[in-house]
Amino acid sequence: MSKPTQRTPSYCLHRASGQAVVRIDGKDHYLGKYDTPESRAEFDRLIAGWLGNGRCLPIASSAAGLTVNEVIAQELELDYTASIEGITIPAAWVRAAVGLDLPRSKHVAAGLDIGEEGPDLSVLVARAGPVVLPPVSWGRTLTTETAWRARDEGRRLGVQELNYDSGGVGSGVKSTWLTAEREARAAGRPSPLPFRVSPVEAGSSPTETAWPDGLTSKEKFVNLRAEMWWLLRVRFEKSYEFREKGLRHPAEEMISIPDDPDLIAQLSSVLHFRTESGKVQLESKKDMRKRGVKSPDFAEALALSFVPTAHAGTITGVPRAAPPPAHEILKPPPLGVVPRDGGNGWGPAFGIR
Repeated sequence: MSKPTQRTPSYCLHRASGQAVVRIDGKDHYLGKYDTPESRAEFDRLIAGWLGNGRCLPIASSAAGLTVNEVIAQELELDYTASIEGITIPAAWVRAAVGLDLPRSKHVAAGLDIGEEGPDLSVLVARAGPVVLPPVSWGRTLTTETAWRARDEGRRLGVQELNYDSGGVGSGVKSTWLTAEREARAAGRPSPLPFRVSPVEAGSSPTETAWPDGLTSKEKFVNLRAEMWWLLRVRFEKSYEFREKGLRHPAEEMISIPDDPDLIAQLSSVLHFRTESGKVQLESKKDMRKRGVKSPDFAEALALSFVPTAHAGTITGVPRAAPPPAHEILKPPPLGVVPRDGGNGWGPAFGIR
């Protein structure tokens, strides 16, 4: 049992997201849009369970990291995320993409989310075009060890280019690779990296990509992280429409993911809200921890694998391979996004293949 709380928790407003929230035993539980019958009913149900359990929450499933809300929803066979305002990628969309039969591309890209030393995980997710391969994760390593483990795993998976989060602890991996690259170059040796690696600052400015509504990513999103996740959202939405509604979309605009519990759960764990200027902003990892949700490292690695490479920073590793023949790359732009220059969206300005 968790530690009992004597005072009855209150129904409150989370101003950043506009959602109703209740804090119990130090954890925030989001209930849906503030001051609606649905969120108040969710609050009443949650408090009823809390009171009925001796004024404390039942122990949630540690394997799945579920809150009491999710446990109740499972018992009632409900989709928990469907009742929450601001879920970036609904669980139904994620489930529709599991095992979706899509053609693989010969080009393998990957994303690397780097965990802090200690219990946090580092996760590498590779994809062959729209088909995501099983994630690889490891923990309790120094950033130098993570750099070479990622190199080895990428080589094993046939990765041709890898984007990694270079902020925070990721700077250690960046330093390791840059130093090794400079030393190899000075000694006249081949690059120690068998594929192209690109650092990504998730908190940096979005790209200039133009969307169907006429706005650019800079006008729609607070930062690159929000744009990355929205690109994923559109892929999952199209996969859901294809599988559940029979709507046709080009294969390269959808996504197929493996039946990996961590990846599936994390993809529907991140909330978003609108700023006063109308831009999309994702909740921070700090806010996620406040409501008892751990860092979505598997999902972040997947999002990184779709980052437009022209937006990445200083690049190390082997040079990009020669582009395929024109008839192979002149395809509709991914996700229905059209570049302002009128191009096909598959050139250097996008880099997503």
